[in-house]
Amino acid sequence: MGRSPFASNAAMVFVPSDITFHGFEPRKIEGVRKSVIINYVTNEWRAREQLAFPHEPIPG
Repeated sequence: MGRSPFASNAAMVFVPSDITFHGFEPRKIEGVRKSVIINYVTNEWRAREQLAFPHEPIPG
């Protein structure tokens, strides 16, 4: 197990699988914590209501 160190204006990327996990240990955060989540999906994505434009086809 490990922790990704903080770096201003940086990103951390991981690929989920059956042998990986991620989490957040509760700790005090000074100021505002901002995050962006980007999910890349295909036309088989079933939870279309989670997409920004659920009625548009996914470009391929």
